[in-house]
Amino acid sequence: MRKSPLNKVKMFVSALLGTSLLFSSAVAFAAPAPKQQEKPKQVKTIWDNMNANKMYNDIKHLSKAPRVAGTDGEYKAVQYIHNRFKKLGYETKIQQFEFKDWDKKKGKSHNVIATLKPNTSKKTNEIVIIGAHHDSVKGSPGAIDDASGVAVILELARLFADQKRDTEIRFVSVGAEEFGLYGAKHYVNTLSQDEIKRIVGQFHIDMVGNKAAKQMAALTVDGKKNIVTDLGATFGQKYANKFSTSQISASDHAAFAAKGIPAAVFSHMPLDLAYHAPTDTIDKISNAKLREAATVVGASVYKITDPATPSFKQVHTFFTPVDYKFISLEELFGLPPVENNEEKEENKK
Repeated sequence: MRKSPLNKVKMFVSALLGTSLLFSSAVAFAAPAPKQQEKPKQVKTIWDNMNANKMYNDIKHLSKAPRVAGTDGEYKAVQYIHNRFKKLGYETKIQQFEFKDWDKKKGKSHNVIATLKPNTSKKTNEIVIIGAHHDSVKGSPGAIDDASGVAVILELARLFADQKRDTEIRFVSVGAEEFGLYGAKHYVNTLSQDEIKRIVGQFHIDMVGNKAAKQMAALTVDGKKNIVTDLGATFGQKYANKFSTSQISASDHAAFAAKGIPAAVFSHMPLDLAYHAPTDTIDKISNAKLREAATVVGASVYKITDPATPSFKQVHTFFTPVDYKFISLEELFGLPPVENNEEKEENKK
């Protein structure tokens, strides 16, 4: 996750399911056996096949060294992600773009886009996007930020590959997030107006799996509800240990929101002190929390892509989200509210 003015708040905080036959002596045949009550059938879901160890191992591989945008370290990560999607049978491409670092020095970074087309006769003509960023800051292995998000989208790609779906799914791993969301901005600028209109929502995963975190959260740019937070909150309350919704713009979901696409970033909160530091290492990762994040986002996306649900343009005719409200970042982190000095001065008059 990119640094923001709210980082000071974040850094003060450390740190998400044989009956026997009866015979009659008067007759020569057996009496009918009493009818046994059938056991309810257990419904198997795609989450039963989720593999937290796979996610952990992907983070371990990606966080062997920093992945600063424009470096060999980042491009090795790009190739690794691209090859994983290809092996799963996805239509995959690497998208190159230019960026400027904080010293205004130009460089080249890459996005990886993997597309899964609908495989049912009846299609919604809609798109849902699941994203993460694969770059890290200088000197940081970036296990939590954001190899964790990449690992989750790779596992979700594996789980969705064989599922029936009436909606197109795109997995987008972007580069140069840490220098100002360059990869995400480049990607959305390549989308046609038709594509933008067809996108139901963008689910971004940035900084999950952190052992020290106390809850999972979905955060939007404007602090307002959208279909992504409706679904996230609904399944977050069902599958996460604790789930909240709040507001932040310092991640790639902001680039999608700027195009009018419903978007939110999913993170484990509060952020660990390992954030943007050499200590952002694999030992900070919890398999249980990786599973929690993948289940919440995966269940949300599955609701959209499931052929049993209609087009999400008609979402309010068949889906009612749980009741939820947005809270401030201070409340999310358990800190005292920030005083509004202008309001205080006004009250003195």
